[in-house]
Amino acid sequence: ANVKVLVGDNGFKSFFKDLVDWAEENKKEYLFISGGKGFIDQFGLDYHDKIQNEKRKRGIKCKGILNEMSRPLLEHNICGDIKYLSNNYTIPTSTWMYNDKVVIVLWQVKPIITIIISSKYSFESYKSYFAYLWDLPTKFNDQTTYSTKLLKMTEKTKTFDILLNGVLQTTLVSS
Repeated sequence: ANVKVLVGDNGFKSFFKDLVDWAEENKKEYLFISGGKGFIDQFGLDYHDKIQNEKRKRGIKCKGILNEMSRPLLEHNICGDIKYLSNNYTIPTSTWMYNDKVVIVLWQVKPIITIIISSKYSFESYKSYFAYLWDLPTKFNDQTTYSTKLLKMTEKTKTFDILLNGVLQTTLVSS
């Protein structure tokens, strides 16, 4: 394993250039988990939009998990497949996974710190954690649709669905 620490905005931009170049060159998607707000606070919405447009132009693919509170800021221009975690969960750092690397950005310290861990084992561990979060059920936003689906599922499968802290839960009902 190799650990590299980059300090400041230019360190982050250097990492991000490597990430985007790798994704384009290898035609592979990268993964990330972030609150979203740290990036916007540090670099601004214009820089975010510039990066998203560049990713779109270059055919870069990614999957990301963001905090729900960042949706109004980011959903107008985001290039990737995104899921949102409930606001009950804060994500004060950002984590990217690509090319057997895990990159953690600490937004709260000034200057910001970007930690790059080059380790297949760390990458696989974080990737597994990401897959777990990605596969969690998401809440239905439309209560009418949810109620209709709940009724149909209960009638057909003898199951009962509940929404607990914004996460859809399925429980078997005994006959």
